[in-house]
Amino acid sequence: MDRYSVSSLIASAREALQAVAPIMERAGIPHRPAEAQHDGWEDLEAQVFRSLIGQPSELADACALASYGFSLETYSDKSFVNVADEGAEMLALVRFHSAAESFDSLLAARLETETLAVTGTAIVAFEHARFALCANKYGVLRPFAYLSY
Repeated sequence: MDRYSVSSLIASAREALQAVAPIMERAGIPHRPAEAQHDGWEDLEAQVFRSLIGQPSELADACALASYGFSLETYSDKSFVNVADEGAEMLALVRFHSAAESFDSLLAARLETETLAVTGTAIVAFEHARFALCANKYGVLRPFAYLSY
């Protein structure tokens, strides 16, 4: 069984999206929301995420991983990728975001630490982020920095 860091898997997803973005744009499928993001692009992003994060063995007896790209009201019944930045907030990865450059940041859901209810959103610079998979088993979170496949 191979083990990979969650941070390296998220970085690989970002690199894959950066590589394919110019090709998709030439086909008229932009990746920036300001350019009327196309459903085809959203599908591609979600598939890259599923392919790299997928269903590691750490989730075998936990709640399903939150779907990429969807804003939820609560994560009480979902496992999720935690985004740790310089703050102390609990953040769940929603999707990659493009501010000044393509995929230079992340859109994350701010979570209330006890209930895992979403209290808002945050944009986090990719360069400051670290990642862990939070496996949610009956309301108990178990963080994993490395995943096994």
